[in-house]
Amino acid sequence: MELTAEDLSTNPVWRYEGGSGKDARVAAVKRDSLSRADDEIYLAATEFELFDETACPGYCFPADGAGIDYLQPVILTASGPVAFWFEQPPSAETLAQQWKALGKDPAQVFPVTFRCLVPVDGQTLHGRIEHVEYSEVAPPAPAPEPPKTEEPKGDAFHYFFGQASQRTHVRRAGRATSGMGRSGSGLGHRGRHRSQRL
Repeated sequence: MELTAEDLSTNPVWRYEGGSGKDARVAAVKRDSLSRADDEIYLAATEFELFDETACPGYCFPADGAGIDYLQPVILTASGPVAFWFEQPPSAETLAQQWKALGKDPAQVFPVTFRCLVPVDGQTLHGRIEHVEYSEVAPPAPAPEPPKTEEPKGDAFHYFFGQASQRTHVRRAGRATSGMGRSGSGLGHRGRHRSQRL
């Protein structure tokens, strides 16, 4: 996906059509509003303001504002996109490239405020991003031990099986909060995250 600020200025709403990262596919659609009831996934033009009050164009996926992992906000620059959500922990080099694209130090960037330019169910999505965040799946748990058996008692054998489980951890380098409408009522997280600052 190679959207530009000019693309979003011409068409504020784009429909997601599959893929991920650079292989993601989107198509412009003629809509001036979105709804949580939409069956398809849309991204929409979004205004960002850095801590030093620099205004930046970009986009987010605004239909569900429950967390940054749903919103996945991105600033678009002439040197490339600046993301605030990653599936895996971003490398120091990746983050350095992002701040270079903005021409800023992290201290000039965070916290970032944003406002989606396309209303969702008649309301305006807005929020604040404190840090870059990421999701990570924990390594698999050790394999279970082989079944243990006891000496037969009468004509029966007794088997004991261990069972390993795998847990999914979500680590964050900060937190994003969002609100819908002029009242600014917060839409909290759903208990999916553990926080870790980069």
